[in-house]
Amino acid sequence: MSLQRRDFIIGAAVAAVLPRGLHAQPRDRARRVGVLLIFAESDPEAQVRVRALGQSLHELGWSEGDNIKMEYRFAAGDFGRMRAFAKELAELKPDLMITNAIQPIIPIWQQTHIPIVFAMAPDPVVVGLIQSLSHPDRTMTGFTSFEYAIVGKWLELLKAIAPRVRRVGIMFNPDGWDRTLSPPRGDWEEWLHPLEAFAPSFAIEATPVAVRNFAEMHEALADLGRGGDGGLLVATDPSTVGNYRSIVDLALQHRVPACYPYRYFAVAGGLMSYGPNGAAMFRQAAAYVDRILKGAHPSDLPIQRPNKFEFVVNLKTARAFGLEVPRPLLVRADEVIE
Repeated sequence: MSLQRRDFIIGAAVAAVLPRGLHAQPRDRARRVGVLLIFAESDPEAQVRVRALGQSLHELGWSEGDNIKMEYRFAAGDFGRMRAFAKELAELKPDLMITNAIQPIIPIWQQTHIPIVFAMAPDPVVVGLIQSLSHPDRTMTGFTSFEYAIVGKWLELLKAIAPRVRRVGIMFNPDGWDRTLSPPRGDWEEWLHPLEAFAPSFAIEATPVAVRNFAEMHEALADLGRGGDGGLLVATDPSTVGNYRSIVDLALQHRVPACYPYRYFAVAGGLMSYGPNGAAMFRQAAAYVDRILKGAHPSDLPIQRPNKFEFVVNLKTARAFGLEVPRPLLVRADEVIE
């Protein structure tokens, strides 16, 4: 299927769900918005975010085919595709770009003046892209996923459900950032530091787990599964998030309990997750898109951190691992998957 026909179908699907906006702006002010998602187009999580974004923009007066044209690209967790799609979208000269993976957008951001709104991305101050969350410079703003100290909460939950865990690996792709660009480092280093700091409090050995492909994922999970005392955390780079099903399947295969960053890991069979809701953050991003398209400058819109996290437990997986989830955790859970 061609990209043009695919985008038409997605746009038509969103439009079919949503009636034409009551507050739609004039047709001659139609704007083009590029959207780069790290998931495969067929992934339910991708469609959840497409719908959340489309519905929120509609509520703000933007109607697909009337005053806005959405250009979607789906990278399926592949860095090469992400970079290619980012360049392709930029060549369309959109009024604005939206993404949940800022890494492949960096060259576009450095070379153009296209405004960028990111949802669920690493802290851009920590990785050196901008100087201030409250007053982002140039043309990038949006919503970060986590403060890195959340690793302590992940360890707390993991040890509460799987107390036998003594070794915990945090999985990341070391090639998540293009080393030819500035800054040259990825945020996986920021995940490792708090893991090492919290490890003694939970009597665990912290282990960095660098993976670049499926074979390395398999080897890493097999190693953590040996001895029955390994556990897993996942750093949120586009590769690990985009390949979440493979990670969950391998963790199940090698019986490695894990605390994952997002709900869809648990829905796919992961033991549990604790993190922000993706659809909610795309709805928030829509508000920034609306303000920028109406004349606001990204530097006037502060970068925001999530203020709500959801805890999801997969009881089916817990039983398969021979684990008993403490009653207090079940009561606290936002969702329990049977």
